[in-house]
Amino acid sequence: AKEVCNILPLQHFNNSNEQGTGYFQVNQNDGIRLSSYRAFLKPGEDKKRENLKIEIGATVKRLIFDKQRNNPPDKDSNSASRNRSSSSSNGREFQASGVEWFDSSDVTQQVKTARAKKGVILCSGAIGSPHLLQVSGIGDADLLRKNGIEPLVHLPGVGKNLQDHLQIRSMYKLADGADTLNSRAGSILGKLKIGIEYIFKRSGPLSMAPSQMGMFAKSTGYKTPNMQWHIQPLSLDSWEKPLHDFDGLTAAVCNLRPSSRGTVILNGPDIRTPPKIDPNYLSTDADRKVAVEGMQMTRDIMMKSKAFSKFEPVEYMPGGNVPNYADSDALVKAAGEIGTSIFHPVGTCKIGARIKDEGVVDHRLRVHGI
Repeated sequence: AKEVCNILPLQHFNNSNEQGTGYFQVNQNDGIRLSSYRAFLKPGEDKKRENLKIEIGATVKRLIFDKQRNNPPDKDSNSASRNRSSSSSNGREFQASGVEWFDSSDVTQQVKTARAKKGVILCSGAIGSPHLLQVSGIGDADLLRKNGIEPLVHLPGVGKNLQDHLQIRSMYKLADGADTLNSRAGSILGKLKIGIEYIFKRSGPLSMAPSQMGMFAKSTGYKTPNMQWHIQPLSLDSWEKPLHDFDGLTAAVCNLRPSSRGTVILNGPDIRTPPKIDPNYLSTDADRKVAVEGMQMTRDIMMKSKAFSKFEPVEYMPGGNVPNYADSDALVKAAGEIGTSIFHPVGTCKIGARIKDEGVVDHRLRVHGI
């Protein structure tokens, strides 16, 4: 990267806002991933806390709302919201008071109820949160009615504004002896060595994150890095497929600040029916331009640098499908074919004005109208 693109090594990604290459830091303890639960709650301690009860295998059916009295006016409302909702007014007319849920271990799927004394915190992520709001009657009123849900509060922004990082996975075949995970894990003996190293040293491939190395760079017109690479000493067609039978490397680039916006929409009144998710990747000219520049930079580093020349790299994906990297249209098509989610969805319960900005929550993270 330094040789071809003048991108310098960084000792630590988090102490700089400049482009550079380096190793990712991970949350580990003795070769084992250290989750927030293990770090702060400590396994078993939750059972000792009188004010904490964790239900395992629970699927929330819907949120429970009670009608409020003497509700204060909500400044961010208008007549359109009142007309579109069967119950909402210009105040917070409903109080979230609990949840109904299924116990997955119960074959009868009997509905259980949990009631709140003060309030309900909804934290089911960018997919689960808007879906649960919608099946509970919070969302675009017309959309809810079409799916058999009687609206409580008309919030057209619920499930809109979906943003995600699309990683474009370029892959390269390397010369025999490159010593990638493909060859290490490609035989019974190799798997045995990996297991023994981990058991006795807590090191090696089983202690590693999927991506060990990364890079940040700027595309044309950006003052700060807007592209990130995840470098992996392995290659496979997709995560459910086996490693390739040749030594390979994956260099996946993603646009950190995409302008494309997608949706999460309920697919019927039952929470157990997965919602329709449309990330709408590469739907803007800006995103397509960044994708093209990222793929071009990947190829330049892999194919033009002396550092990689000894490994005799041959592009496997997109490979011969895009022989001319000056062909932007072909690159955009290839990006759509080899790109996958890096699972960073955000934005579907947006902070903002209720109608004007299609906001879902206010500056205190309270759902509008609730």
